[in-house]
Formats: sequence, C-alpha cells, structure tokens
Amino acid sequence: MDTEIENKSSESSFSGFKRNEVPKEKLWNLNFILLFQGQAVSILGDNVFDIALRFWILSKTGSVSLMGVLLAVATLPKVFISPFAGTFVDRHDRKKVLITADIIRAIAIFCIGIAAVAGFLQVWMVFISCIVVDICGCFFNPTINSCIPDVVPQSKLLKANSILSSISSVNDMVGYAFGGFLVQIIGAPVLFVINGFSFLFSAVSECFTKIPQIKSSSEKLNFMEDMKAGIP
Repeated sequence: MDTEIENKSSESSFSGFKRNEVPKEKLWNLNFILLFQGQAVSILGDNVFDIALRFWILSKTGSVSLMGVLLAVATLPKVFISPFAGTFVDRHDRKKVLITADIIRAIAIFCIGIAAVAGFLQVWMVFISCIVVDICGCFFNPTINSCIPDVVPQSKLLKANSILSSISSVNDMVGYAFGGFLVQIIGAPVLFVINGFSFLFSAVSECFTKIPQIKSSSEKLNFMEDMKAGIP
C-alpha cells in the first residue's frame, strides 16, 4: 500500500557499475515529467484507496482493529524482502522492474475492486491483495529512487528529490480528504477500481520513460556477494 518516495535517491550498490547516458539537460525533461506524473497519480490513488479500504472493512466486519491487523501483516514483506530488493534491482532492467511492479499492483487491486463491485469480496482476498501490492512496492521504491540521478542533471538532483518527496506529503492531505468525500459519493468498490487504474497509468508513463540500464564494468558477482556489498 505504501508507495512513498524516499528523501534521497539511492544509487547502485556497486562502484563497478556504469550507466548509459540519457538526455537530461534540465530538471523538467520528458523522462522526469513521466516519472513524476506516474508517481503523483499512483500515490494519490493509493491514499484514496486507504480511506476506501478502511471504510469497507469497517462496514463489512464492524471491526476497527482488523485494519490494524492488515497494516501489520502488510509490513512483513518490507521486513523480509527489502534487504534483497536493492540487489535484485541492481541486477535487472530497472524499467522492466517498474512496469512489472505497477502492472502486478494494478491487477491485484482490480481483482478486489471487481469482487467488491460484484458483491463477493471477502476479507481474506483483501489481505492477499495488499500483501502482493506491498511486495511489489519493496522492489518498486528502490528502483524509482535509483533512477532519479539518471534522468536529471546532477546540479538539479537535490531539487528533484525534494519535488518527488513532496508528492507524498501533498497527496497525504489531498488524497485522504478527497477519499473521505468520494467514498461517501461513489462508494469504496469504485474507488478500489480507480486505484487500479492509477497504477496502470503509472505503468504506461514508465513505458515511455528512457531509463538507462546498469552495465557491469567488471566480472559479475554472484547474488550473495552482491547482497553483502549492498548491506552497510
């Protein structure tokens, strides 16, 4: 569920890696705009989804504590997968990782959205969907962070990080307020589907983004050695 951008863009864990260059003369170049708009829409959709999900669980079960259980379960992927995610990202095409993560998240949210609209959504389905979304987030977040230095000039990197970080802050206010209003107007099931489209929009934006691949300039290490190199 949580797709927040970290304050600092992470770079490759390996000093032996080099990146292909892409045009990035100014901050608001096409690649940065595409990444920005994808993140802005998907994070806004995620915040609206959070409100809709709380409303649905409360109306379905009458349990306030169940949402807390869901949030606790959703943190498990971050504990067990995040340590490996950075290494995985460094060894794979980052653009494909971004697109794949967003498409899987879109499918997961569409599934519960359609089930909710049809009237057969169950709590266990929501748990599975949210776990899938958070697993994808474990790979998506370090990937998007590592891409920023490659799509903006070095002199604009600090400003780019600040702009992307502000997306979460602004969307927290707008998304939750907007979500509370919309859930009363169109209902939680429709908002689930809308969030699925927000991830799909992000994936489409990434399809048009030029993200350089990381190429090794030295002999490739095995996965365990890579992981050790990425752990401080």
